[in-house]
Amino acid sequence: MNILANCYELLNAKEGLEKVMGDIMRVLYLYRSLWLPEIKSEVESLVTTLGETPYSSREINEAIKQLISLGLVFVREGIKASLRDEGQQSILLTININDECVQHLLEDERLQRYQYARVRALRRPFD
Repeated sequence: MNILANCYELLNAKEGLEKVMGDIMRVLYLYRSLWLPEIKSEVESLVTTLGETPYSSREINEAIKQLISLGLVFVREGIKASLRDEGQQSILLTININDECVQHLLEDERLQRYQYARVRALRRPFD
């Protein structure tokens, strides 16, 4: 199966590990690259903003492993900088998608609802 077919299937998954994988792709699409601890909190933000129960760390870790094996995510170990302490060893995840997959993400209703909710939340203090 090619990257485009995987992308389409994961973004349309309604349950299971495939849904977790789709949500990780959505978050990585927004940021392009995230450190592992950041991706966990961003995925939790997406899911809870949409009124759903957050995934377990085990589910997220398994989904990341699957995305790596499918070639949809690249991994690089490195030092995550910190303003308070010395940097910490972590894993940087970077999305690896083609233009067709980007188009699916641009049209993705779940991602659109999340982005709309984020914009509303950011504007609320100024209303």
